[in-house]
Amino acid sequence: SLFASCNNESDRPTFGKGSFNVTLSTNAEVVPVLRSTAGTQDDVPSVEDFQLTLSSEDGQFSQKWSSINSINPDDTYDIGNYVLKAEYGSLEEEGFLKPYYVGETAFTIRDHETTDVKVMCALGHVKFTLNYTEAFKKYFTDYEATVSSSNGRNIVITKRETRDAYLRPGNISLELQLTKPNGVSATFRPEIIKEAKAREHYIVTLDVSENVGEVFLNITFGEVEGSERITINVSDEAMTAPAPYIVLDGVEEDGNIEIQECAAPDNATLSATITARGGLKSCTLTTQSTHLQSLGFPTSVELTSLTADQVRLFETYGLEMRGFGENRDEMAIVNFATLTPSLLISEDG
Repeated sequence: SLFASCNNESDRPTFGKGSFNVTLSTNAEVVPVLRSTAGTQDDVPSVEDFQLTLSSEDGQFSQKWSSINSINPDDTYDIGNYVLKAEYGSLEEEGFLKPYYVGETAFTIRDHETTDVKVMCALGHVKFTLNYTEAFKKYFTDYEATVSSSNGRNIVITKRETRDAYLRPGNISLELQLTKPNGVSATFRPEIIKEAKAREHYIVTLDVSENVGEVFLNITFGEVEGSERITINVSDEAMTAPAPYIVLDGVEEDGNIEIQECAAPDNATLSATITARGGLKSCTLTTQSTHLQSLGFPTSVELTSLTADQVRLFETYGLEMRGFGENRDEMAIVNFATLTPSLLISEDG
């Protein structure tokens, strides 16, 4: 920890002046979750590297320092309520060796008094660690991973990379490019982490196993008992299977359809058939309708993991789905024909 006394002259009307002493420290622990493990940060910044911002509660005053050492101990401040915020790095900047730490404390400056202010800074990013077992490294001759957060940049993790990646909180996706000794290669995009929170540490381990002559890629999230695991068939047949594709029925060649408001399609057919030769793992439905959203339709929903309430909502308004249950295999269908009579035109779309 480092200590400093701060004060600053101001032209704002005031009935007194005061000062504060700041103690700045970092909390390097991460939050244990089901698919995570608790521990300490390797890339912990020094307290001297934090930028600080002092803001008045009314928003009329703000002052920044590049470091705690830049604060003038002889300055005084108008009495009132303030917030002191400390930051290291940037929430928007993601990658290796780029953790974002942040903390803030509200306090009051009183006339002719010095207020002690303690600011504890914690990780504002999600920490991501990718591990490979020896069995995995022996089975695949080449491999590379790409991890990315929602609206964030892609972070490429080569097979020789051992550093941790830091990403913005939110949904985090993983893409794997794998090559076998016989030259067969494929790209897999397992859906992994939803709504990851700041300070959480996700440890993802890649392993391989054999069963009845077939080889499987095992992706484990965490190093604790009960950690979630995804299994993917990586036999030659599965890896060379065609990429998933969608066939639309009941639309024009350009993919559009014109129907009257509150009416069913003329041919009573409007559906999408999803085919995934390697097995259906994930399918996202996106809705852009102000009216449907007012009824409770989510803007984006994972069809392979619907809640009971979402299933009832879709059934109520006629959205029919088959093939997304626990026994899903290679094909699924979404039928929109009975949903269209529930559609209304609104000013917003």
